[in-house]
Amino acid sequence: MADPKQQDTASTLKDIISHAKEYGFVFPSSEIYDGLQAVYDYGQNGVELK
Repeated sequence: MADPKQQDTASTLKDIISHAKEYGFVFPSSEIYDGLQAVYDYGQNGVELK
């Protein structure tokens, strides 16, 4: 059984990634270039933030 704190951290990370994708900070490269799955590119807002 997984540690509750670890599950909470994973849930929080998923929420942060979902929010960043929704508001254009990052985009999964696989959606843009049909490439690897776990690679992200900066979106318009992400480039400005960087």
